[in-house]
Formats: sequence, structure tokens, C-alpha cells
Amino acid sequence: GVVGGGQDITEKKYIEKAQLEAAKMKASNDAKGNFLASMSHEMRTPLNGVLGMLQLVMSGTHDLPPPVLQNVQNAYMSGEHLLNLVNDVLDVSKIEAGKLELESKAFDIQEVFKSALDIVSPQASTKGLVLQVHCEPNFPRYVKGDQQRVRQVLLNLLYNAVKFTLHGAVTIDAKVKEETSGHYIITVSVQDTGIGIDDYAQKKLFGMFSKINDARVRNPLGVGLGLAICKQLVELMGGQIHVTSEYAVGATFTFS
Repeated sequence: GVVGGGQDITEKKYIEKAQLEAAKMKASNDAKGNFLASMSHEMRTPLNGVLGMLQLVMSGTHDLPPPVLQNVQNAYMSGEHLLNLVNDVLDVSKIEAGKLELESKAFDIQEVFKSALDIVSPQASTKGLVLQVHCEPNFPRYVKGDQQRVRQVLLNLLYNAVKFTLHGAVTIDAKVKEETSGHYIITVSVQDTGIGIDDYAQKKLFGMFSKINDARVRNPLGVGLGLAICKQLVELMGGQIHVTSEYAVGATFTFS
């Protein structure tokens, strides 16, 4: 007689199909990431050139009539905003591709606080806002980590605080969360007395392309990438970020 044997290969076929789909998706994501990184880099070069020329015009060596100077300043601010968007896209593509490299070096974090406040000071002064820093007595001056990325997160939070605060103050509050022999876990909060964020908006605040659209703030800029990037950067550095807020009272963003 003849003896036959059979084998159910359904599961094997399913696994092979899943592996093929995963490989296609990875290739697609890699191609998208490489394209975005390349385009962002190519766009930054001419943008930096344009901003540099506008800075020269605003430097005071040219005696421009006030209306012309105002137009140049508006052009510079628009160019800066566009450059920030390009940088955000570049960061997103690097993070999604797993190609964002973090440094681990000692740096003066209190100097980072000061320089960040200096950067947002012009926008704050036009609104009459008070900028201040509170550090606990035992808060260290020098820490180890990625200075550039810490500054990036801090600046994003400060810009948002100034943008959504109509009067009052914006405060950096720095504390030591945990301390062991030669090791610190710190928390940095950016507090404002702004318009506040309702419970519904808080739940989606750290998502991609999530924006606060509020009639109390006129023409808010941005495409909603900043806080999503902050969250990813903080988590890559081994920390966490969250928000507490009361509508019409203010908001506090804290990262560790």
C-alpha cells in the first residue's frame, strides 16, 4: 500500500507573510527617514544664509527707516520660525529611525537655565512678563548628560510658556528628586501664570501634531511637534515629562 503524510503549513506561511510585511514597512520607514533628513539638511543651509544676511541688515550699520526695519525684523522672525520647523522635522526623522545619538558629558546646568531665559527674554519683555529661576539649595551646578538636548527641551517649554502667558511670570523651578553617592536625579519645572490647559487638551498634548487652539491667544505658531519631540527626548535620556494645569490659572511642565 501507499502511506501518505501531511503537514499544515498555514502557520509557517502566516509567519513568512508577517516577516515580509515587517521588512517592507522598515524599508519604507528608512526611506522616509532618509528623505526627511536629507531635505531638512538641504533646507537649513540656505535658511541660515538668509537669517545671517537679515541679521547684518538689523545690526545697526544700515540707517533704515522704522517701517523698513520693522519689515526686516518680521522677515527674520518668520525665517527663524521656519528654521525651527525644519529642525523639528529633522529631529522626528532621527528619532523614528533610531539614529539620534545622545552625549553624556558634564556641564553647568544652572548656566543652561540662565542662557535659556536670555534667549526668550525679548519675547517676554514685550509682554511685560517676569522671568525667574528657583533652585533648591542642594541643587547641583554641574550634571552629566546631553547639554544640547536638555537646552532644547527647556527652550521649547519656555517658548510655549511665554506664548500662552498674557501677564504674570514664567519660572524655572529646579529640584533634586533623588540623591545617592555621586548620583543625582533632578526635576526641572517650567511654571507659568498663563491661560492654562483643560483636561481634554492635556490628554493629547504630547502627541504628534497636537496643538492648543485657544481664542485667548492670537495666531499661535507651530505645527504641534515641539512637545512630542520633548517627550521622546526626555524618555531617551531616561526621564519622564508631564503637565499639571488649571484652566485660566496656568500650567507646569516637569521633566526629569
